[in-house]
Amino acid sequence: YVPFAKVITKALQVIKSNKKEYLVVEVKSRISRIDISEILYMECEGHYIHIILKNDEVLTVLLPMKEMEEKLFGKPFVRCNHGVLVNLNHVQSVDKNIIRVGKHELLISRPKKKGFMEALTKHMGGLNS
Repeated sequence: YVPFAKVITKALQVIKSNKKEYLVVEVKSRISRIDISEILYMECEGHYIHIILKNDEVLTVLLPMKEMEEKLFGKPFVRCNHGVLVNLNHVQSVDKNIIRVGKHELLISRPKKKGFMEALTKHMGGLNS
């Protein structure tokens, strides 16, 4: 026998975890809504940010990386080097200074490595010792 309140609480947790979150940006003078869970990583090139999606589509937006980080505050995105912002949900492995995200390999810079690894470990729920 499970109390009704417990069942409802569990159901609400499941619903909340399935709720999609979106990033709204301007792509080629058109406002686009991107499902955050579809973003693998973002790479800065000058004043442009290339958003790499799971389906290999690349969207380019004119936006400073700092402003993109502010839009994604509280979401699982962390810089692995000066110009790359990674979605922690898609990190498959880290080997020395290389992060594997989907079929992409990204470099972790020395100054960002400690913070990135701490954020990744926290995101994954810590390490069992």
